[in-house]
Amino acid sequence: MAYNKKYAELGESVIDYVNNREDAIKQGFDTLITGGTNSDGSWIKFPDGTMICWHNISLGDITSLGKGTWEDPYRTPASVNVWNFPMSFISRPQVHAQLDNQIDTWHAKSAFVSFVRPGTHSVRGIQAIRPNGASTSAIIDCSLIAIGRWK
Repeated sequence: MAYNKKYAELGESVIDYVNNREDAIKQGFDTLITGGTNSDGSWIKFPDGTMICWHNISLGDITSLGKGTWEDPYRTPASVNVWNFPMSFISRPQVHAQLDNQIDTWHAKSAFVSFVRPGTHSVRGIQAIRPNGASTSAIIDCSLIAIGRWK
C-alpha cells in the first residue's frame, strides 16, 4: 500500500522518472560494450577487459614462391603480409586464421596458414602454404581473429 501511495503522490512525475531511468540504463549499456571499424579491421571491447579484433586480407597467389616440392612448397609471400590490429592489446593476444580460396579440387585447395608470433600491435609474416605439388594458381584470402586484453 505504501508503494502505491508513494507513486500516487508523485502523479505525472512517475512517468518522467521511469523514462529517465530507461534512458540511464540504455546509456549505461552503450558505454559497457564499445566497438568500431577502421582500415585495419574491426573490434569490440567488453567491460571485463576482453577485446576481439578481426580482419580479412588477401595473401596473394599461392604459387608466388616455391617449386611445389616437399622441401620447397608453393606459398604466398610472407614478407608483405602484416595485420596491424585495429586497436592495440596490452599483452600478446591469441590469433587464429582461416584460409579461403575458390579452387574446386581438394588437392589444389589444400593449404594451411602460418605467421610469426603476434605482438600487442600486429601479427606479421602471414603466409599460406600448400603442402603438395598442385600447381594451380589461386589468390588466397585469409580471415583473422585476435582475442586478448585491452585493459
